[in-house]
Amino acid sequence: VARDDKRLVGDKALSQEPHVSHPRAGNGNRMHSGAQSGQVGNLGLTLDVPAGAANEPIGVTIQGANGIPATGDFSVLGQGFSITAQTLGGAAVTQFAQMLKLVIRYTDADVAGLDESALQLYYWDTAQTRWIAIPTTVDAAANTLTAQFDHLTTFAVLGPQADGPDLYLP
Repeated sequence: VARDDKRLVGDKALSQEPHVSHPRAGNGNRMHSGAQSGQVGNLGLTLDVPAGAANEPIGVTIQGANGIPATGDFSVLGQGFSITAQTLGGAAVTQFAQMLKLVIRYTDADVAGLDESALQLYYWDTAQTRWIAIPTTVDAAANTLTAQFDHLTTFAVLGPQADGPDLYLP
């Protein structure tokens, strides 16, 4: 997975304090397109908003989500997180005209006990009250997950526990 060096934000612990990219007039930190990076717990996140995705400047907030809905038999990698966006006037933006790309960075220690190859990004569908899988590319060598979507909500990286050693009984 190629690294994107057009980050607007450095390493900020978003699990305690959300990062907000405030849209401003002039040459401020507004986004029509570009990348927004930050940390949620141990996970590094880079959200790429392509040109044409939003028709006006937006501010993006990425923060940890406490108390996410139950995940069934899956384990959560790190913690769930929410991504939100607002226009200069404060209106919420949840749907985009282009696909957004999210790259999630993790460590080998983060995936200990999980089946790394089966990790997948999910979003919480409030209407269906269930987690919906988003097609996700796992690059185990680079410790990254990459997914694309066109809306913002609550997300979590979910995966099954790794199989333990087989137990043979005499």
